[in-house]
Amino acid sequence: MRKALYGLLCVVMLCAYSPAFAEGEAKIEDGDLGFSFFLGSVINEEFFVGETDAIARFYGVGVAYHPLSFLSLEPGLFFMKTDYEYENKLTGQADKQDRLLIGGSLGLYYNANLAEGLYVYLGPRLDNARYEEDGDNGDGSKRESREQAMSISAVFGLKYLFNDHFALFADFGVGYFSKNETEKYWNNAGVLTTNSERRTDYVALSRGLLGVVFYL
Repeated sequence: MRKALYGLLCVVMLCAYSPAFAEGEAKIEDGDLGFSFFLGSVINEEFFVGETDAIARFYGVGVAYHPLSFLSLEPGLFFMKTDYEYENKLTGQADKQDRLLIGGSLGLYYNANLAEGLYVYLGPRLDNARYEEDGDNGDGSKRESREQAMSISAVFGLKYLFNDHFALFADFGVGYFSKNETEKYWNNAGVLTTNSERRTDYVALSRGLLGVVFYL
């Protein structure tokens, strides 16, 4: 995640100071359309069953469309996939976990110009995500976890336009969450010993984003 962040910052610096991007005053206009690439972090890790940074981080792509200069419609897709393996050298037993997160979002924001090239945006964002985790333990037991989560968040963000074609943005949200979980566990004899379902509803900090937008 840290390497990806450094890479994103390098892209920002290169684009910001490239002669091809050097123009006059940058501003959002009616009908502007751009494509975004972002890194995300689940601020409230309880949004998913996982308790590690690998699950709380994700990547995404989206669209930023401004039918009016002060209004933006921003759909997006985000994902995360990790494979975890652990081997005990003393016993020779190995544990393996496969994790997958995929989801979509839709934001509707009011954009206000604070200064030359600097905008603040506010509005609701709807997220719908699915998380899957499959684990094979060294003792022969298995675990399967599935989660379907939805949230509606109030988002606050800042966007800075280096020029009419390139922008950097960051935001976070506070929202209402609804999460449905199912969990199954098989012992080393292959017998299903746990088959549970649970629903959780709560209000908390949602996710934070850092990304770039390339406007056409």
